[in-house]
Amino acid sequence: MNYRIIFYFLWLTGLSISGYLTYINYFGDVCPIGMECTAYPPILGLMWFAVTPVVVKRRSTRIVWQMAGLTGITALITLEILNNYFCPLCTTAHIAGLFMIYLAGFISKIEN
Repeated sequence: MNYRIIFYFLWLTGLSISGYLTYINYFGDVCPIGMECTAYPPILGLMWFAVTPVVVKRRSTRIVWQMAGLTGITALITLEILNNYFCPLCTTAHIAGLFMIYLAGFISKIEN
């Protein structure tokens, strides 16, 4: 099974969702699912997903990328729980990010 295909599918999913949420947050009037994104800046997720293809190629940058992703996802999920906030688009991006973090480590192990 080619795990890179799954990885890049998840990357495109997260990048698309984060880009859409960033656009809605800064340029759109209303979120189509009725959520308020201003408290949780989606541009951070967009930047994390945007740098992914470059940073996962080297071990040192991949580890920093993985830690930044885990920290960001943990912080955002904690804020969502504490504020009784649920956004299905955000949750999809978080899940894609978590699987990407796992797959990046897994892919590097099987290729070495």
